[in-house]
Amino acid sequence: MPGRLRILAVEDSEDDLLLMRRSLERDGLSPEMERVDCEEDLLAKLKEGDWDVVITDYSLPGFSVLEAVRIIRREVPD
Repeated sequence: MPGRLRILAVEDSEDDLLLMRRSLERDGLSPEMERVDCEEDLLAKLKEGDWDVVITDYSLPGFSVLEAVRIIRREVPD
């Protein structure tokens, strides 16, 4: 489907994820989005899916954005 985008969001707020989805839909995209908020879930989702993009929140309670980026680079170097 044209405009289909698979997004993994490292985000602690479901409301923020919904705002991202609505914004992308207004731009004509039909995103498939999933949200994770901890290292274990991030690792699992990276291994199970072929994501077009991973977006990470800067401020996460109990999980560092720098750690999230390190994991993403290690697990999905492309």
